[in-house]
Parts: sequence; C-alpha cells; structure tokens
Amino acid sequence: MTIRRNSSRRRRVVLDEAVQGGNTSVAALPRKATNSPTKPNRIYSDAAKRDGQLKTTDLIPKRILTFSCVIGASLLVAVLINLLAWQSTRWSEFMSPAALQTLSLSGAGSISRWFSSFLLMLTGMASLQIYAMRRHRCDDYHGAYQIWLWISVLLILASVNFVVDFRAIAESLGQLAGFSGNNSFALLLLAKFAALTGLVVRGIVEIRASRAALLSVILVWVAYTSAVVIQMPVVKQQFVDHYDVLFGNSILVGTLATFFAVLTYARFVYLHANELIQTRTRSCLLYTSPSPRDCGPDLGCRLVLEKGGGG
Repeated sequence: MTIRRNSSRRRRVVLDEAVQGGNTSVAALPRKATNSPTKPNRIYSDAAKRDGQLKTTDLIPKRILTFSCVIGASLLVAVLINLLAWQSTRWSEFMSPAALQTLSLSGAGSISRWFSSFLLMLTGMASLQIYAMRRHRCDDYHGAYQIWLWISVLLILASVNFVVDFRAIAESLGQLAGFSGNNSFALLLLAKFAALTGLVVRGIVEIRASRAALLSVILVWVAYTSAVVIQMPVVKQQFVDHYDVLFGNSILVGTLATFFAVLTYARFVYLHANELIQTRTRSCLLYTSPSPRDCGPDLGCRLVLEKGGGG
C-alpha cells in the first residue's frame, strides 16, 4: 500500500508539472501574437512640433539688455548710413553717379530708403502683435484696440512707399482733378501733415500709459513734420546745399522713432498682460441699486474701477 501511494503521488506531481508547463507555453503564445509592431524611427524630435516652436510674442525683447541691444543696433545702422553718405562725397572720382545715389540719404534705390522700408515693415508686424494682445483687454469696452490693425496697414503701405513712388501717382491724380503742379504738391503736403497729426494724437491717447512710447511718438511728429516743412519750396531753397542731409535724416529719425514707439509699447503690453510690471492704480467704489428698498447697505452692488497710469 505504501508503494502504491508513493507511485500515485509521483504521478500527480508529474501531471501537475506538465499542466503548469503547458499553461505557460499556451499563455506565452497570445503574448507573442498580440505584440504591437515596432514604431518606425522618427525623422524629427518633439522640439520640431508646434509646442516646441517659438511664438510670435517671443520676438518681442522683454529684458532690458535685449531691448537696449535692439535699440542700439538700430541707431548704429543709422550712424553708419550717415557715415557712408558723408564719405561718398570723397569717392565721386572713382564711383559712378548710380553708386553715389545708393549711398545717399535720400532718393530711390538708396540704403537709407531700404533701411526705412525694412523698419516700417517690422513695425507693421509689431503692430499686428499688439492688436492680437490688446483685443483681449477686459476694460476695452469701445474696441479701441482696432486702431492697431489700421496702424499696421498704414505702416506696411508706408514701407511700400519707399520702394514704389506713390507721390508721383498722387500728383498725377491731382492734375487730373484740375489742380496745377504747385497746388497739387501743396495739397499733398497738407494732407500728409493732417494725417500725421491725426495719427499722432490718436497714438498718444492709446499709448499714454507707457512714458517711453509716448516720448517716441512725440519725436515721430517732430521728425516727420520737419520733413514736410523741408519739402516746401520756400524752405527748400534756403537749404539747397544740405537738403539731402536734412530731409534724409528727418525721415530716418522719424522711422526710427516709429519703430521705437511701437516696439516699446509692444513690450509694455506683453509685460502688463502677464502681470510682470506694476502700474499705479486708483480704485473707487460705486454702489448702485435699483431702489433704496431693494438694496440695503449689505445688498448693494460694488463696482471697482481701476485706472492704469505710469509705465
């Protein structure tokens, strides 16, 4: 009996091991069959995707050092343009008139005009960025942010004007309308001055919270007004020898001031929107109620108005 018990026990142990081995092999089969295919090697990393790319607001210089470098580089280019124009008078012996025109401060095809056109194009793009940020301001109930869309369009047209001579087209249209050459030219200058003054006044109302941008806008008006005055025949005759220098630098300074104003205000709006700068606020409490019996001292509706200043 003892031998039979041991043999039967051995048979059970062998059967259990066989069953366990069979289950293991059977369970392993589906795993091999259900394994997902290996992914192909990626050509680009995650940094190339949308989340890893720079945003348009990243192009706005926020730090003081970066902002100062941008302003300093712009001024340095303006100084180099003036130096080339000043030295070009000494190179007239071995340079053609077309080459000298390229180095002048005014006129078609000059480096000064290219730089002004480039700056105005950048300024127009920065105005679009301000429009994209300002449209989300909570207290802009009248939609004043829309002015930046029109400013962007005007700046881009002004950039094109340095390449395409819109002035000749305007004078031709004036002559077709019955105005003589002198009258059409005077009317064009008057229209420039009126449009410039209107834009500057509207710009001051919009960017008055930023003192640096406000000063730049005032400089824009002074520089471009000087350019308009210098174009008058009476004034132009008095500065015949230095007309190119005065007119060219007036346009160049006005363009630089426009670039500085928009760039400074774009930085101000970004920092203000992200609560990275503090502005002086003035709060007042207004209690309104439909009638005295409907709202008591504890049921009145309180409205806090904050008015930003400084910056």
